[in-house]
Amino acid sequence: MKKQRLLLFGVALLTLYATSYLIVSRKGFYEPAAYGLLQGPNGHPILAPKACFGYDWMPFEHQASQGIDATWVTFIFYFPMLALDRAVWHRPDLVDTQRYRTKNFFNYEKLEYSEIK
Repeated sequence: MKKQRLLLFGVALLTLYATSYLIVSRKGFYEPAAYGLLQGPNGHPILAPKACFGYDWMPFEHQASQGIDATWVTFIFYFPMLALDRAVWHRPDLVDTQRYRTKNFFNYEKLEYSEIK
């Protein structure tokens, strides 16, 4: 009987954890994995996403609260869910489908940024 309760509690806790991740990440977006300099028009350097690194799924907006960077706390707490999310549902190759919001999407032909909503 005690094992059943413990198992039920574990399943409930895991369900609560997964559900809370879904709620927190509902406004997720793709963002460039790394930036670098690119020579733009007139020889001026442009800070652009590095094409070889692509875009990564970021489920959380930057949140600074009372001097504590809440994004890192959230990131560490939800790291197992984030790893599963990036491996299964929000893979880097899906950014080209433009089905998801993308911050700082860089058009290399026009050398300009745009936001995909």
